[in-house]
Amino acid sequence: MRTTTHTISPLIDPSFFFEKSNDPIFIFDNDGIVDANNAVFDLLLVDSLSAPITKNNFLHIENQKGESFSFTDFLQELYARPEVMQTFQFITTNTSFWAEISTTKYIKAENELLFSIWRNVTNQKRSRKVDQNKIKKLEDALAMTNSVTWEYIEESDCLIFSKSSFNLFPKSMAGNRIISLPEYEKLIHPDDLEFFRKTRKRISETSSENFVDTIEYRIIRPDGEFQYIYATTKAAFIGASRKMRLHGTMQDVTEINKIEKELNKSREQLSDAISIANLTTWELDVKSDMMKVGSNFDEIFGTEIGTLIKDNYIKVDDYIGMIYPDDMHTYFIGLDKAINSVEDNYLDFIEYRIQRNDGTMKNIFVSIKVRKDAYGNHLSHYGTIQDITDIRETTAEKDRFSSIMSTTTDLVIMLDKNHKFIYLNQAARKFYGFSPEDDINGFPSKLLMSEHSHNVFEEEIFPHVKEKGIWSGENVIQRYDKELIPVSQVVISHKSPDGEVEYYSNIIRDISEQKETEENLRYKNKELDTFVYKASHDLRGPVASLMGLYNIVKNEIEDEKSLEYFELYDSQINRLNDIILTLIQLTKIKETEINRVPIDFSEIVDSCINSFTNLKNFQFINFDINIEVNNEYNSDKGLITTILQNLIENAIKYSRYGERGDVSIELTKNSNNDLLIKVEDHGIGIQQKAQKDVFNMFYRANDSGIGSGLGLYILKNAVDKLKGRVTLLSEVNVGTTFVVKLPAEEVADA
Repeated sequence: MRTTTHTISPLIDPSFFFEKSNDPIFIFDNDGIVDANNAVFDLLLVDSLSAPITKNNFLHIENQKGESFSFTDFLQELYARPEVMQTFQFITTNTSFWAEISTTKYIKAENELLFSIWRNVTNQKRSRKVDQNKIKKLEDALAMTNSVTWEYIEESDCLIFSKSSFNLFPKSMAGNRIISLPEYEKLIHPDDLEFFRKTRKRISETSSENFVDTIEYRIIRPDGEFQYIYATTKAAFIGASRKMRLHGTMQDVTEINKIEKELNKSREQLSDAISIANLTTWELDVKSDMMKVGSNFDEIFGTEIGTLIKDNYIKVDDYIGMIYPDDMHTYFIGLDKAINSVEDNYLDFIEYRIQRNDGTMKNIFVSIKVRKDAYGNHLSHYGTIQDITDIRETTAEKDRFSSIMSTTTDLVIMLDKNHKFIYLNQAARKFYGFSPEDDINGFPSKLLMSEHSHNVFEEEIFPHVKEKGIWSGENVIQRYDKELIPVSQVVISHKSPDGEVEYYSNIIRDISEQKETEENLRYKNKELDTFVYKASHDLRGPVASLMGLYNIVKNEIEDEKSLEYFELYDSQINRLNDIILTLIQLTKIKETEINRVPIDFSEIVDSCINSFTNLKNFQFINFDINIEVNNEYNSDKGLITTILQNLIENAIKYSRYGERGDVSIELTKNSNNDLLIKVEDHGIGIQQKAQKDVFNMFYRANDSGIGSGLGLYILKNAVDKLKGRVTLLSEVNVGTTFVVKLPAEEVADA
């Protein structure tokens, strides 16, 4: 506020000023208006010949703070501060105005009066309000764009910012409109500081009038985040001294940069999507014979087509020349419909094939839109071209697969997560008694199951599939006529990305005939085993008699030639006896139940080796024995003995006669606690072509005449009985290695 001193002595009568002044003048006492000069009538727009001016002429009085006053309170305010110029807004009976009022007190006829000069400042107020509104709008614009104005003061090397800078810079600088340049440079990112200084130097050295430059740099906020600043600088020269003045604006473009990055990322993603979708664009001006195409066009139509494209344009005739002849009518019908369309938002789709230069065919899906002028005239036709060859091939493959599923004799069933039907192929519908027209969607599968089958599904199959993803095995399911059918079955769970089961697929095959065949085969095998066992036992007596007869003949006949013949006779009888004993052993392996006991491998190995001392090669063999599992494994002693006996006998029999050789016997366990029996020799070996048959009955891998061809067959049966596996590795004249792996069993009690 402005203050004024008394311009009139309180002892001087101010009537001279009252009559001569052009400004409105009021004289007040404590009760109201005492007098007013002629200028007051002009101020209040009141006729001077009308009634005198009173407090009733003033309807509303308000100060600059917006506080309202009654006329009495207004007088008290003037009396209270006579030396202070005050500004009030008045609403009178005829007008409204703003007035600056200077007051002074003086004495007349012993009465204290208040002499007040009023100056109409309405126009100034309105002009100031307009300026303030403009400034406010500018400040709002700066705030909305995260911008500030600044000016550089060279003498003090500092920057002066507008008050809106409080929202732009860190809170630590809040309220600081004046910042030294070195202090401001501390905020700038080190990587951008040199660029900032070079730009400022270049600007300060310019001699160009109204020079303008821009720069973008980063400042570091206290939280470590970057803030991107886009600054404009204007250089102007002032007066004859051409003193340079630098000023401009700064804008926080951090969010804009983020948006631009997101936009660029979206553009890249859109470009990638177009590429991944084998998509391109096209546009044909109605007055041109050239068609504009997108960047992915040559990838769809073949690399050679690039020679036909210039500046992303291809001749329409060249394009039409690539359309497969049988589909040409589709192209022209689609184009003709677009040409004759009248809809404002016309959209159509057509599909046809194109033939590339390399002879391959592509399926093309084309969208067509129309661009028009304000009068509805066609300007161009445009749209997208998508290579849907893979989609069509996938659809064709799906159709083939659907055809296979619908015609296969296997049952193909799909169930939702609640075990209700989603899909049944033709065979499954027939099995469960549904017609092709029956709606099976949502039908509970349990209604078609026997109680046993339902329990197997709920307690075994579905829990296993839910955890492991797949179950396969044999089952028994109920047909529509209540007959129970043996089946082989595969159940697969199909899960969502979060691991929840969405649906199950079932493939079921009727194995009734297979089961019947297996039963017949078991019956035949049983009959054969019975025959072999009985025949072996029946032959055992006569063979024993023949062997006894040889002993009698050997003691009573002295003719050497006859004894020679009887030696041949004896060897064949012994061979027959070995075969009979082996067949009896085989029968026992198949029929005997497994009796698991702790196994003393050392005892069994020693016993087996000692039983072969009569073999002619035995004297040349050196045995290397390594047993790491003695008394630590439970199994059937008889079957283990059979396995070791045949492996060791085989190694001795097929060693090279007359040459010293090693036989290695190892019994160990692997990391899964499985038993490993390894027997390795350096004998004559087995030819590669014979190795696949050595475990067959009566098969002999060489013509030496050694053995019955049953040893490895019995070995294989014993291993199978214990649910194990036997493998061999052999090379002629190098040796043979057999490895038997038997599954882990319970550790023997200590």
